[in-house]
Amino acid sequence: ASMLPEEEAVTLAVTADGTFHWEDEALPLAEIENRFAALAARNPRQALHLRADKAASYGDVSRLLAAAQRTGLSNVGFLTQPVP
Repeated sequence: ASMLPEEEAVTLAVTADGTFHWEDEALPLAEIENRFAALAARNPRQALHLRADKAASYGDVSRLLAAAQRTGLSNVGFLTQPVP
């Protein structure tokens, strides 16, 4: 797995069916949490950008955020689509 330079945000996504994505790779939440831990060890201020499908469940989004918090990552931004 390639790691991004510290200044680049990692883009995460939660789809309507509850699938978690790290960049464009679908992964189980446990693997994403492992990657969070590796990032946090290198740079606790690593930026994360979260994109959640409007039909994604709040529970899935909150589990992803909780995983980031458990590893010490708190620099999370939400990516939203403009309303037409």
